[in-house]
Amino acid sequence: MLMQCTIFSVTVAFWLSIMWGGWPFRAVIRNPVASGIVQLAASYAVAWGLFRLLFNYDFMKDAPVYVASLDPHGIFNAWGVLVFVVTGLAVMFALLHFDLWPLTKSPSLMKQPVLGIVWTAIALGLAAVVYGIGVNLAKMDVMSFLVAVPIPFIFGTIITLNMLEGTLFKSRRQPVKGLFSAISAALIGTGLAWLFSALAGL
Repeated sequence: MLMQCTIFSVTVAFWLSIMWGGWPFRAVIRNPVASGIVQLAASYAVAWGLFRLLFNYDFMKDAPVYVASLDPHGIFNAWGVLVFVVTGLAVMFALLHFDLWPLTKSPSLMKQPVLGIVWTAIALGLAAVVYGIGVNLAKMDVMSFLVAVPIPFIFGTIITLNMLEGTLFKSRRQPVKGLFSAISAALIGTGLAWLFSALAGL
């Protein structure tokens, strides 16, 4: 439960920092350190509220580690919620490969809070499609889906966009650049996941 809370809190922090660009904290609080601290506190508050609303651990009732008083008794299966949200985070990163194309074609969409609303809707909508295909249609276990699809893509994205600073296909134009970059991130992340799996026994 603690691990799930931590992952969920980090995901919400990414959401507020990247999709929403620190809005409304940066707009209201001019000092960047102060706005960052308030935003971090807000991330935990939002994560706690959503955790209480959405996460349900009834599936663990027969386990010796289950404590009913700690279970928020939310709407959905806890693992399902977490995997869906992390998949949404992966979609968020996918749009970064495209430098937010085609949203950049409309200046009105690139202003907060409009960008945050539209980007969140896209992330949740595409996450529902990807999650539905993997878990509902392909019948993958949610944990197997988590470690095979969104997490490798996220880590592959960190390598291609952060460590390599998006230089792999910088001469290409969007959307070709984004497509090649996203495919590279998926391949790199999946390769590293396979390597980790192969070495895990050691």
